[in-house]
This record gives sequence, structure tokens and C-alpha cells, in this order.
Amino acid sequence: MAFTLPADTPLAERVTRARDARAAVVLNGRSLDELHQLILDTRELERAFTERTIAVADGAARTEREIHAARAWITGTCLAALIILAARAGGLPL
Repeated sequence: MAFTLPADTPLAERVTRARDARAAVVLNGRSLDELHQLILDTRELERAFTERTIAVADGAARTEREIHAARAWITGTCLAALIILAARAGGLPL
């Protein structure tokens, strides 16, 4: 199946329409430049996604460490309170 789209139709839209119609896309000089730019844009998006993924993973690890530290502090505080209560109940002066 062959069809023609206006010359100012972006390459991404032409490729999408051709794929939907199971047709081929003919690339000319301008389209090749657009394709090159799409590849560069895709690489930039991949790089940004990777950086964001690393930042989210780092934030999750930091949060996990903070949770662990808070739990350790709470456990230590409760244990100290129990020791003091047990000592007072046993008659030890504090």
C-alpha cells in the first residue's frame, strides 16, 4: 500500500502511520537528518532515564538506611527503658 503524507509531517508520525498501514517509509535527505536527530534524542532520553533510575535507587537505599537507623534507635531506647524499669522494680537505685 502506498500513500503520501505532507512534506512537513514529522518523521515519527510518518513512521507511525506507515507502521499502522503496514507500508514502507521512503527516506530522503531531510528524513535522514530527522532520523539522525531522533536517534540522538532517543539516546538522550535513555541517558536521562538511566540517571533518574540511579537517583531513585539511591534515594530508596538512603531511605532504607534511615529506616534501619531509626529502628535501631527505637530498639535501643526501648531496651534502655526496660532495663531502667527492671532495675527500679528490683530495688536498684538509679
